[in-house]
Amino acid sequence: MKRSAKETKKENNQTKENDGVSTIEEALDRIERDPRASATLRELAKSGFDEAFIEALVFSFCGGTVKMARAGLKKAKSFTTQLENCAKQLETAAESVRTIIDVCEKHRYGLTAEGLPEKMQELAERMWKVAAANQKGLQTIRIGGANQAVRRNGVAPTSGRDFILVYLSYLIAGGNKPSIDVYRQVAHLVAAVTGELDPDYEKMAGRFRKDVERFLNRAVRGSIIIDRAKCDAELLRSVPDSFRT
Repeated sequence: MKRSAKETKKENNQTKENDGVSTIEEALDRIERDPRASATLRELAKSGFDEAFIEALVFSFCGGTVKMARAGLKKAKSFTTQLENCAKQLETAAESVRTIIDVCEKHRYGLTAEGLPEKMQELAERMWKVAAANQKGLQTIRIGGANQAVRRNGVAPTSGRDFILVYLSYLIAGGNKPSIDVYRQVAHLVAAVTGELDPDYEKMAGRFRKDVERFLNRAVRGSIIIDRAKCDAELLRSVPDSFRT
């Protein structure tokens, strides 16, 4: 059966709305046009949160196109590999320095490097730890798409950066364990940005809570993110209105 022009136009509009937003300005526009999301943003503003900061976090979690997300993931993996390679080189160089200094001291060449090998080894160990933390974080990243919307209960972020979800949720909760109401607020904002046409906020909120709990159970930097969210929440709420843009 041939579709009417009205049906075709509606389908095209729906497709466009479901495309990933590529700028914060686009994300803001969608939030402002969504009654529930805009109301949620106003509630957060009344609680002392900066609207632009919240919008930027939501965009960081679910904004951007799939192409942008894949490019970012590739860059993050490349940096982690660089960290690992540099750590290996530092360990090798530290051992070489020890050997050279031992020979120089034995033959009294006057070449010393007091504490340098130890510092190099310490730096290498710290790089290994950062690389390991990054690897765990990268495991939480999922590149979304149309099919994933069904599997993730009505939301398909182009890159599931769960560490941002953790930070955002705990930020809104003031550093405390987020309630289901907090996750509903997050769902309102995310659904608007991702362009869900008929979002199930309860399912989305439940899914977000599970994602956060799963991340915290397996991520070594979970407590750091929570502490940062608590400090930032206190700071944001203490800023006088006259200083807000």
